[in-house]
Amino acid sequence: MVLNVEKRINKQLAFRKGLGVFVFTVLVFSTLVVFVAVQPAEGDSGTYSEDFTTIYYMDDLYTSVAGWGSGTINLPLKTELASSYDTPDEAYDVFVEGNYAYIACQDSGLHIIDISDPTDPDNVSDYDTPGIAVGVFVSGDYAYVADGGDNHGLQIINISDPTNPINASAYNTPDYAWSVFVEGNFAYVADGESGLQIVNITDPADPTLAGFYGYNIGDALDVFVSGDYAYVADHAG
Repeated sequence: MVLNVEKRINKQLAFRKGLGVFVFTVLVFSTLVVFVAVQPAEGDSGTYSEDFTTIYYMDDLYTSVAGWGSGTINLPLKTELASSYDTPDEAYDVFVEGNYAYIACQDSGLHIIDISDPTDPDNVSDYDTPGIAVGVFVSGDYAYVADGGDNHGLQIINISDPTNPINASAYNTPDYAWSVFVEGNFAYVADGESGLQIVNITDPADPTLAGFYGYNIGDALDVFVSGDYAYVADHAG
């Protein structure tokens, strides 16, 4: 079996070390799926580096983990389904922080799932955004939702109490907000034909436009920020 989990499907892959068990989450249409990779009876458990520096994973005879930083490691693991949670609409993006998975669930908005027990995920709350929730990024006490459709843009939701999410503010982007990445005091929004929109979120209650990079070659669909650069996935290639 080959499991290929790329960033456009699932930005957050959480490995939890303990007794040779690793847990990670994947979105499959309208379902949050939790897999557990466990060491088989045969094979040398050996030693390994915990430099999980990749956005690409494959489970064949061995699970290969390579990419973000240095080198490649091979773990003698097999993958099993631990649990799943059916969301009311299509699950489009997920961000894991602590014991919670935050799911951008299109017309149903933001759903917050308690995954403290990965074998028994439980919905603790939801927040119905005005548009179509297709991207989510969590930073501190706030969930930043890319809320496409009718210029709804960036929705900022206070999740200091995950059981009671509250709207903090919003910033309407010019086009269709597909994805958001938060770094420091800025939210970087992939905004379709309007390109990259950079929103100052120093005060989450009062987001303001800091800058943008617009172009006419395609639609900005996803964004990742590293250091001094923003990497934008564009529909035109």
